[in-house]
Amino acid sequence: MKKLIEITKKKLGYRYDREIAEALNLTKSGFSQKISRGDFPFSEIRQLLKNQNIESDWLDEYEKEMNRTDTTTNLNPEVQLLKEKERTINIQQSYIERLEKTIERLEEDKKKRNQTNVPQWYNQTYNCPTSPV
Repeated sequence: MKKLIEITKKKLGYRYDREIAEALNLTKSGFSQKISRGDFPFSEIRQLLKNQNIESDWLDEYEKEMNRTDTTTNLNPEVQLLKEKERTINIQQSYIERLEKTIERLEEDKKKRNQTNVPQWYNQTYNCPTSPV
């Protein structure tokens, strides 16, 4: 949107956003609010360009692109929600896989420690006669 405003200022010979706002009979803050809502005044800008005999084909391309983006965003909130849920699931699955690997590694380390720390005589079986008690 900012790029579009800069191009518009150049085409109209303006240096400041307030000049566009004034030409559209808006206050600077009113113009800024419109822009922040994504409500670029294409038809009004097109009329300003026409009044100064400046071609507006470039503006048409931007408008088509913005409409395509808006349509995609507005028509598919369910798709966006599903993508976000899928992303969350992928993150969780990755976390679970790392946890499983860590657990496996810890179990292997535990086995190794148990085997090395046990005295040799402990693992041998002895055939000692039991004493009567």
